[in-house]
Amino acid sequence: MAINITINTPYVTLEKYAHDSGDTLCAVKNDANRGLIPTFQRVKGGKRLVNVAAMAVRAIEQAVDMEPWNDPQEIARL
Repeated sequence: MAINITINTPYVTLEKYAHDSGDTLCAVKNDANRGLIPTFQRVKGGKRLVNVAAMAVRAIEQAVDMEPWNDPQEIARL
């Protein structure tokens, strides 16, 4: 089985990420400050961008070893 992930742009502004994710800008900034959202900044004091490509890599790495919390076969029978 192959999975294809398409990323329109490797970086987006914090504002765009907040809009696309449905989170508030304040929540996105807090998560970025805590390191939960990877960001990129060219120069000190410059605009911070969300590193969407890094998020995709993180998600793939987490999914590889993930065990389901439930029994998918049992749910499929319901």
